[in-house]
Amino acid sequence: MSDYDKELAAMSPDERKAFDAYESDVKKWVQIFMEGFGVKDPSRPVSARMTCTLIAEIAVTMKQRMDGFQARLSDIEQAKHLPYRGVWKHGEEYVPGNFVTDGGNMYHANAKSSGVRPTDDHIAWTLCVKRGRDGKDKL
Repeated sequence: MSDYDKELAAMSPDERKAFDAYESDVKKWVQIFMEGFGVKDPSRPVSARMTCTLIAEIAVTMKQRMDGFQARLSDIEQAKHLPYRGVWKHGEEYVPGNFVTDGGNMYHANAKSSGVRPTDDHIAWTLCVKRGRDGKDKL
């Protein structure tokens, strides 16, 4: 497995979604660049004007994306608390953003679920905090 594939495999679903959107934007701009400037062979050098135009277009798109990320970050920072639901219980309904503990570990709900144990489903749940040792260390 290549380093690239390892990086992709290590991403959370939200990280992968953001990465896929970014990669899609890059491919879109490369295609627009090639079509708009009549570039048939992307390995050939291009003029400074073409390069500057492409950079300006990418900057506009990236600013729009950053504005969206900043709005999301502001919402997260303004949250008053983490919605901790206590110890996981079979039959309880959990929604994205909920936190539970199970077996001493803390998990975050990524998807709506009911009866899905955090240790059994790594799509619906993400391990946030792993259980520590039982406190038998000497002081």
